[in-house]
Amino acid sequence: MTLLCDKERACHARKAVATLGHISQVCPVVHGLRVRRHDRVRDRVANQLQSRKKSVEKVLVEKTIKLQDGTVLRPDIIVLTDTSIEVIDVQIKADMGIRRDLETDQTAKRAKYDRGDVQTSIERELSVVGMGRLYTVTALTITFRGQLPRHTVDLATRLKFKTLLPELVADVLADTGSMFVVWHRTTGNAGKP
Repeated sequence: MTLLCDKERACHARKAVATLGHISQVCPVVHGLRVRRHDRVRDRVANQLQSRKKSVEKVLVEKTIKLQDGTVLRPDIIVLTDTSIEVIDVQIKADMGIRRDLETDQTAKRAKYDRGDVQTSIERELSVVGMGRLYTVTALTITFRGQLPRHTVDLATRLKFKTLLPELVADVLADTGSMFVVWHRTTGNAGKP
């Protein structure tokens, strides 16, 4: 018996097959829960970093960064240490099976934030222009099934929140499960296998 992939399990909101990937990643029925899942990971990491007063000078969460061309960006977390500026963008991604290269997610975030104009605007916001701090952009990626790519583990090791990773994975898995339950209740599929 297949729980979600039979033709009777169509998602009426999107006219798509109601797989766990569809429900937890794109279905509008549980959009608010998807945002909450992302924000919970972001907030837990930001809180952990803010508690490191000796090594972290400042943590900005969802700070609006205005570029000279008028573009507005809102990275999830900006961390200022005495030697670096770390831009962290959280993403809960589909894993698309074992063959998916999760490092491509890192490449996309770097294309967005690892640019001279963005770095200058962030340095200006932090009042550290020209101070020679290392500027790093990292995607904090967790798949909806709990997989962690190497760049996320490296980030957590570098910023000393690696012990938080199992809790973040557990939160993502629990929130993904909640989306599944809410989708079933909301769409009238409660109690159906």
